Amino acid sequence: RGLGDVYKRQELDYINVTCSGAKLTDLYQDAQPVDENDPSKGVKQQRQIDLVDNWLRSRGLNELDLLVADGGGNDLHFADVVIAGLTGVFSNIATNNELLDRVDAAFSYLPDNYRLFQFYLRSKMNVGRVIWYNYPNPVTGNPTQSGGHDRSICRKSNNPSPNCWTLEHSLTSDEWQFVYNRFLVPLNQRVRASATEFGWDFVDLADESIGKGLCNCTGYFNSVTQSVSRQGDLFGTMHPNPTGFREIYRDRLFQQMQTSIRRLHTEFTADARARAIEAAKERARAEAQYKAAAARLTQIVAEQNRFNGFIKQYKLQLIDYRKFNIDPSRLQRIDLNN
Repeated sequence: RGLGDVYKRQELDYINVTCSGAKLTDLYQDAQPVDENDPSKGVKQQRQIDLVDNWLRSRGLNELDLLVADGGGNDLHFADVVIAGLTGVFSNIATNNELLDRVDAAFSYLPDNYRLFQFYLRSKMNVGRVIWYNYPNPVTGNPTQSGGHDRSICRKSNNPSPNCWTLEHSLTSDEWQFVYNRFLVPLNQRVRASATEFGWDFVDLADESIGKGLCNCTGYFNSVTQSVSRQGDLFGTMHPNPTGFREIYRDRLFQQMQTSIRRLHTEFTADARARAIEAAKERARAEAQYKAAAARLTQIVAEQNRFNGFIKQYKLQLIDYRKFNIDPSRLQRIDLNN
């Protein structure tokens, strides 16, 4: 059942501008490159807010009722770091000081990154409600004596099947807890704080995967082997699988969209002239705020480029394992510096 079934007497239209690997700056500042370390490879997609703006203009509109979005994890290279740890490129991700420095720097500019997105969005269009959701926990899975599940540790001893677990056992308990405590928890805290600051409708998905994490064979996330078997590379690791997308996101977002539509109707100003005047004022304010933050944006982009350069030396090359008939269970450490 979808929104069209609920709102049968209203016309619904939408655009999907999601793109794999997008950072927050890809929403409002940069066209998303094919390869962030090689601009010569061209552009994968234009700025996402601009794509929405162009879509509205093509229909003679300047108002968007609902915007549904998430973001922030790719700015921290969350999946890249975990994949590098799983494949042994980092000897221990919890004690790599250079990595910790880069992660801390990325976290420091995350609030301003959300703020710049908000300014740019409001400078381009009038938006009724923004729905922003956080990140489900992929490392949950260990059963506890109390009958629940540990939120911060995945261990091989709790996953006896070799068919879904190959390299994950290479991470120690300290490293799994590092992923949870140093990445997931503060990331979701910053998402919530920004949602509160800007009045977004926040959807908390952090616990929707309890007992269905990466170390559960029937869980909601791709292990290394599952990523390789499904898409021929490692980069689906830690991301939700089809079941995860359905069970974690579908109903929660559907419910929130109905709630946000009710709020939108409550807040709606029937006077078109008054609505247009207020929207113009809001766009002017947001445009001024965005321009005033130009120096901070320059710092954010520069720090992202440093992080990109750092992580590049650890990123695994894209290999079609199925084409070359490579057994993913025999993956070994790859030294990209030689």
